[in-house]
Amino acid sequence: MKALILLVTFLMPLSYQTTTISEVREAYTYASDSKENIQKFHELVAQSEYQNDNVLMAYYGCALVLKASVGFNLIERLALFKKGKNIVDQTIAQDPSNIELRLIRLSIQVNVPRVLGYRKNIEEDKTFLLQHITSVTDTELRTLIEGFMASAEVFND
Repeated sequence: MKALILLVTFLMPLSYQTTTISEVREAYTYASDSKENIQKFHELVAQSEYQNDNVLMAYYGCALVLKASVGFNLIERLALFKKGKNIVDQTIAQDPSNIELRLIRLSIQVNVPRVLGYRKNIEEDKTFLLQHITSVTDTELRTLIEGFMASAEVFND
């Protein structure tokens, strides 16, 4: 019996799979392509350790905003949007110099409908990205930011 308990205890961590930031970034890149991708992105981030990581928390907020864009119930959609944007804004308030957090907020603000009024940080975040992109040493993150900058209309002004 002790052997069985020891075996189960040993194998338990192997069955628990932690979501990596690389997986989240990859899913984020394709999330807005379809309703299914939004759902997969949300599930991936929700299964991560987002409560303990500011960047993952911001991706969770982003996932909520994306879910709001495809919901049916208007009240629920607005609640998800507000919750998601508040999460993203809180993460930036805690770490305003984090370029990835600024990228996440900017990508949301340039894509949400104007009627929602969530556009006040576009120029601030755009300027921040432009000023700090050269200091990003994480090649995966730098590629993500450069890809966004190349495709977002806000950088083509």
